[in-house]
Amino acid sequence: KTWCNLRMEGTPPATPNPTPPRGFLDRWLLGPLKEQMESYGIERKNLLEATVVFNIELWSSYAGIFFFCARFRPIRTLGQTSVGQDIRRFMLRQMGNRFVRMENRILAGAERFGNYSVVKPVPRLLGMQPKDFTLTLAETSAIYNVAFPGIMYASVIGMKAYFKTRHRSSAISDERA
Repeated sequence: KTWCNLRMEGTPPATPNPTPPRGFLDRWLLGPLKEQMESYGIERKNLLEATVVFNIELWSSYAGIFFFCARFRPIRTLGQTSVGQDIRRFMLRQMGNRFVRMENRILAGAERFGNYSVVKPVPRLLGMQPKDFTLTLAETSAIYNVAFPGIMYASVIGMKAYFKTRHRSSAISDERA
């Protein structure tokens, strides 16, 4: 006998487990996700479709925020107000020269990113300067991350509504058949 075949005296022989052992992803991610989706009224067979619908809603929210930021420049506009100037002065007092270096590094990085050959066609397609495009991306990311809990909630509500109307329309078509 090898060391892996030995078992302690008095322990019953191993019985085959009727359910396969759950792996890390199934235990911590997929299992709770499936249970949550079922609580929303979404069947397990529709999980892929639900994920696609959910991601479409998230990306459309990001696109909406991007176009809002491209048009109105909310953070840059706030920075030009007296409140924005007060916040900048506070940051300068707290961080000193590090804040100025960080600010310059962010602006220089945004300009470099906008001038990459892969990225250059996108701002031109949108009628923007490369620097404005990258600053708009930065504003969009900041606003999206702050608003993400609300966006997530709204996307879940939208997904539930989509499947509720889809389920209702499929029930109506089943009745007609």
